[in-house]
Amino acid sequence: DTTDHQRLHRLGITPLPTDHALTLLDTTLTTTHPTLITAQLDPAVLADQAREGTLRPMLQGLVRAPRRVVDSTAAETSGASEWSRRLAGRSPAEQRELLVQLVRGQAATVLGHSAPPSMSDEVAFKEVGFDSLTAVELRNRLGTAVGLRLPATVIFDHPTPRSLGEYLRAELAPSPESVHESTLADLDRLERAVLDGPADDAARHRITRRLEDLLFTIKEAGTRADGTHSDVAGLIGDASDDEIFQFIENEL
Repeated sequence: DTTDHQRLHRLGITPLPTDHALTLLDTTLTTTHPTLITAQLDPAVLADQAREGTLRPMLQGLVRAPRRVVDSTAAETSGASEWSRRLAGRSPAEQRELLVQLVRGQAATVLGHSAPPSMSDEVAFKEVGFDSLTAVELRNRLGTAVGLRLPATVIFDHPTPRSLGEYLRAELAPSPESVHESTLADLDRLERAVLDGPADDAARHRITRRLEDLLFTIKEAGTRADGTHSDVAGLIGDASDDEIFQFIENEL
């Protein structure tokens, strides 16, 4: 199958001649080594993967090319930031279309097409030839392209180009409403953690002070955003001795 051959070639594995393959198969049936792997590898492809830092660990001992050290977290952040900039200023429909095109292009590469297949945005990936292996490859390629660490089941959870593109849009350009809801959800988790936290007075006092500081910071940010000035005299009048000394120390 051409698609399978192309996928194997991207992994650095080349087809074996039939006679050679059958001879090796006979050998494996008589060997006492259960981990023996019969494969013909392409050193050039493996060397490229080693330089890019994408060579699979089990193959690293076969290649002498130095492996480029990559900070995966920094790379993901950079990729996500780049796509966030590309999506900024576009309408939700334009953002979705841009990401659907990305999905279709990557799907075409995985399936071995030179151009995105003429598939509907609503057709399921499995209906155009995707299986579990190609789904994983598509997930990996999309994650690298947009700089996100995508869930292992993302292709099955979002089984069409449109639904997958919409998922990527929500991750890369979340709406203000979703950001607001996420913040409230984080506060709910914080509330549960505080209520279920340590019962001793000293720990509760430290937690209370941290929360009061956070609330003060939020109020100050809102005051500055409104273009008004905080009432320092009033704040000092309501503050405890410790808070006043902390304020003086911070200002100095």
